[in-house]
Amino acid sequence: MAKLDVNIIIIDDDRKFEDDPFVEELKEIYEDVIFFNNSQDGLDYIEKQIDQEMIVVLDLGFAYNMPDGHEVLRRIREMTSLIPVIIWSGKDEDKEVFADLIENRAFAFIKKSASTEELLDIIKKAYDYMQSNISNVIEEWIKGHPEEAKEQRFLTSTDGKDYTLNDVLKEIRLQTEFGLGIEKSINKLTIDLLMRNKEKLQ
Repeated sequence: MAKLDVNIIIIDDDRKFEDDPFVEELKEIYEDVIFFNNSQDGLDYIEKQIDQEMIVVLDLGFAYNMPDGHEVLRRIREMTSLIPVIIWSGKDEDKEVFADLIENRAFAFIKKSASTEELLDIIKKAYDYMQSNISNVIEEWIKGHPEEAKEQRFLTSTDGKDYTLNDVLKEIRLQTEFGLGIEKSINKLTIDLLMRNKEKLQ
């Protein structure tokens, strides 16, 4: 069976989880599983690969000289709102301040004591969520084009800047003003086309 085309990024300073059966199961299902013990290294990787599809599994507690999970999530959200971040914590919810995690749109919370099946299930839900996201639909459409076509000028903005298909996808993933505008326009166009042809959908 082909692996699902998304990278799983695990950011946790406990090295024992690198050999956890949960991680081995993930490697059987997903394209790549990358483990970071240093939260700053994880953030740096995400920033460099921001135009790639990924799901982040994030611990909350790190050594004093590294950003903690709250800070990592906040900084990911400064980069993009499209990456699902699953909080993977050994702390009890009633003893942890979760308000900022909710505000920064953590995808889910799961205890480290959860079973492998529970962990795999929540990551699959994050994957399914991504597949219904407009940026992922656009990405699938872009992937269907020859490589040379992806780097040719696709459109020009009102201020005269040229964008290739790959540029458009990156702008949407970064949720820039231009990317959000394109996303909104595609949504409006899709709804318009569906309404014009609604009799064919019944």
